[in-house]
Amino acid sequence: MGERVPLFYLDRNSSTILRGIAILSVLLGHTGYYVLGGAGGVALFLILSGYGLNLSCEEKGFALFWDKRLRKVFLPYFFVGLFALAGRRIWEPRAIVCTLLGLDLGLIADPTMWYISYILLWYLVYYVLARLSLLIGKPWLRRLLLFLALVGASFGFRLLYARGFWHPESGASLYSYAFPLGVALSCLTEFKVKESTRSLFQLSFLFVTAAYMLGSYSFVNSELMAMMMGLFPLSIVLAVRIRGRLEALLLWFGRYSYPIYLFEGLLLFQRSRLFAKMTYKPLIDLTYFAVTIAMALIYWEGAYKKFETLLPKKLLPF
Repeated sequence: MGERVPLFYLDRNSSTILRGIAILSVLLGHTGYYVLGGAGGVALFLILSGYGLNLSCEEKGFALFWDKRLRKVFLPYFFVGLFALAGRRIWEPRAIVCTLLGLDLGLIADPTMWYISYILLWYLVYYVLARLSLLIGKPWLRRLLLFLALVGASFGFRLLYARGFWHPESGASLYSYAFPLGVALSCLTEFKVKESTRSLFQLSFLFVTAAYMLGSYSFVNSELMAMMMGLFPLSIVLAVRIRGRLEALLLWFGRYSYPIYLFEGLLLFQRSRLFAKMTYKPLIDLTYFAVTIAMALIYWEGAYKKFETLLPKKLLPF
């Protein structure tokens, strides 16, 4: 009998590569080169967040749950929020407090930062529901009820959005099921199956998602579209041939995906003004990409990581 393997599993490198794909999708989507990129990238971030968070809590418990969120999510955002407020010259006290606390529900300083309040609320909901689920003895029942409770929370998120809790231009309703989906995928790691069964599951997964994506682009109404559809399989072959380099590039983007995200929205709506002398849109966007990545690197490697070394090992008493 062959060795049994998890039905679904992402190692650290795979998760990092997917974060790299997600941030590249957001950058290309927000600049109009990949229409579905922004939505797909944010959804992928949320799926990965739910997946990684649930796996981590299953393995290590909740001892440093909020400490990690504070170090890796809130504090990096906080300092960029200060920069955004100063850059836009926003001095109104309520706007400052809401922005710095990650409660910019009205898109005050940066139209993309609704995501921070959204993910922080998901962390809180997950923490409460996951801790309560520990009262249930049977692991399979605990995971099932946790997932169902998170889906119920998704309806609550949609209701909050409908009642005006988030700005109407935010994606708080659009992505309401992404985080619970990530948690559900993490639960599939507990199902041990034959390698052939996992391969069949992965192929089915690929077929369903690819069929849906192709259905969204079902109309070939221009010569350019026809040419691109012909080049698409060629690009896949080339990507496979340079897999090592491509993987290294995506790993690099994945490592810096969060600081890039913090700056890409900040510069997005200013790129035409900042680079006004460049009349060619691709050149403007290429400069925007380069400046965004450079600022993210300078902030992360030159400032935040040094600041983090000054923090005590444990920030919170819980």
